[in-house]
Amino acid sequence: MSKQGEIDYPNKLSKEGVEWLYTKPFGISNLLVRHLHDFTVILSILDLPKHSKVIDLACGSGWTSIYLAKSGFKVKGVDISAKMIDIARKRAESESEGIELEFESADIEDYMDDEKYDAVTIYDALHHCDNWHKVIKNAAAMLKKGGKLLMIEPGKGHQKANNSKKAIDKYDVSENDLDVVKIKQECLNNGFIKVKTYFSTLGPLIGKTGILGLGNMIRRIILHKYFRENRIILLAINGNGQSIGKGIGDGANDSVAVATK
Repeated sequence: MSKQGEIDYPNKLSKEGVEWLYTKPFGISNLLVRHLHDFTVILSILDLPKHSKVIDLACGSGWTSIYLAKSGFKVKGVDISAKMIDIARKRAESESEGIELEFESADIEDYMDDEKYDAVTIYDALHHCDNWHKVIKNAAAMLKKGGKLLMIEPGKGHQKANNSKKAIDKYDVSENDLDVVKIKQECLNNGFIKVKTYFSTLGPLIGKTGILGLGNMIRRIILHKYFRENRIILLAINGNGQSIGKGIGDGANDSVAVATK
């Protein structure tokens, strides 16, 4: 897949698709709950004081960056697509006042910043990077001692999903599988020394018959433990930071990884 496909992605969307970029996370009902839940997970796991400096890599149309800034952080959003950054800036102008927020167009596989950040966030974006190892390495270099890297991504099996195949064919974008074990190892390779995964039971507990959905829960646990067909939430803490302990995932078959450097 080509990086040009990622750059051109917003230009290939339908009118409704472009409108969604201006309203995300709202607008597509079957994704709304997951996106809003994910954002509460981000805030909960980051657990940072106000005015902390956060860089949001591959921010797309900027909704996560804007929400982080509205939550009291000083935020920089970065994305490879200049069109996405243009949309993000327009959204920020119309939605927010009195917040600390800026955007920059750049390829996150090569991006470095002279600033040191309290946190680096990557939301639903690392799987679009063919050289995701470089992203993790560069993110680690941009963190302050004790800074946090937080990623939320689809896990193993994503590339073969029907929606992923359609996106690859239609938009020429990358939809890579990410294995939490490999990501954890990459964190270790870059000096993150404590990595722990957690399982989320978020999802419907009541089945269609009205009976407690224990079968679904057992299935998620089995998939998580043995097949890793899940979404990945990974927190890596730089320097002498301490693990925050635990986190929650964002849907059926989720995992959470916590790492300390």
